[in-house]
Amino acid sequence: MKKTQIYLIVLLSSFIFINSCSKDKTETQPNTKPLDIGVDYQGGKIAYILQPGDPGYISGQIHGLIASPGNLSTGVRWHNTTYIIIGDTATALGAGMANTNAIVNSQGAGSYAAKLCYDFVSGGYSDWYLPSKNELNKLYLNKTAIGGFSAFNYWSSSESDVNNAKYQIFSNGSQLKYDKNIPLYVRAVRSF
Repeated sequence: MKKTQIYLIVLLSSFIFINSCSKDKTETQPNTKPLDIGVDYQGGKIAYILQPGDPGYISGQIHGLIASPGNLSTGVRWHNTTYIIIGDTATALGAGMANTNAIVNSQGAGSYAAKLCYDFVSGGYSDWYLPSKNELNKLYLNKTAIGGFSAFNYWSSSESDVNNAKYQIFSNGSQLKYDKNIPLYVRAVRSF
């Protein structure tokens, strides 16, 4: 072999070695779906993406709500059989986590809507909560893309008074108040 041929082989080998060692990590990562409503993500399905003007919206970043993969119950009471006023619940987008914590701190152990969400774990995520009235409405508006909803009534974490809490009818979208003792459906959410 001539010196020039050996030099070219060494040069080509060096180029291949350097090129294979310096591959950008993103090239070896599997393609991921874009974040959009209905896409599987962080233990559930994306249910809503925050828009300008929403509490928690940050320009240039994608945040929103993830719905649990399915219903946590098809019939559970809002409270733990004790009618007491929680008083600290709100209806706004972004209020569900604080509402759930207030309900669980007040009601304690048992099997009721907020506690089911509070105890839920999916995809390694344990920060699920019962959606506020406005968060629940986002689930209703995107129910087809999210999937797994029934046409029945779902509890929100928004309290009306000592005896009643807000719920949503998933057949027509109406939001009303109902006796906390009535068993309704529950779907958990988490923020991302």
